[in-house]
Amino acid sequence: MLNKVIWALIFVIAPSNVFAKHDGFDRVIKTSSKKQIANVDSRIVRSRFDREIDQVIDLRFGFNYRRANVYDFYPLELSNSKARWKSHKEERKLMDYYEYARKDLAKLNQSKLLRVIKADLNQDSTVDYAVIVRNLQKQKNYLAIINFAETLYLKPFQASYLEIINDGKFPTTAVYKHGKKRQLIKAPSFRLVAFDGESKILYFDKGSDKWRSLTL
Repeated sequence: MLNKVIWALIFVIAPSNVFAKHDGFDRVIKTSSKKQIANVDSRIVRSRFDREIDQVIDLRFGFNYRRANVYDFYPLELSNSKARWKSHKEERKLMDYYEYARKDLAKLNQSKLLRVIKADLNQDSTVDYAVIVRNLQKQKNYLAIINFAETLYLKPFQASYLEIINDGKFPTTAVYKHGKKRQLIKAPSFRLVAFDGESKILYFDKGSDKWRSLTL
């Protein structure tokens, strides 16, 4: 009984940005426990391909970036801005949503790391990687299209995950603008799928030498 009272007091007096029992953590942890949170990425099991992607990200961007994971989208804690003006009930409700969305995102990507698109995306006979990266300094996610020699694309990522279209085969016809328009795409293309917003198709237009997107 005494233990229950102590844990209840810890929850009540803890600051707004705390996180509860999720994904293997078995206790309420205060914001000051930053070391445990920061190491969550290092505990994700990586395949040989994952390590190859980590290598090319490190080569292109250095230590300020790493490959994004599901916790970068739906974290184990609430930031001050997310927790502001929320009651404990609202905080717990949001954290429950994060847990659900995190598991759903991991299932879709078949990993806690975000899916990578591997293809010759700009048709220059070099294999490219479309990968979501995390800027550790800005704490923001970016879509990067890179290879071992150069960075082809780097912009803020507002969607949830990537999905190749037609197994990377082309040409393919995209239907967009609520089915009102069609576009013949003569290059490998992929969807930027958003859980809570508009999804897009991204591809490289060789004729204009530009990356183009279509809003779905």
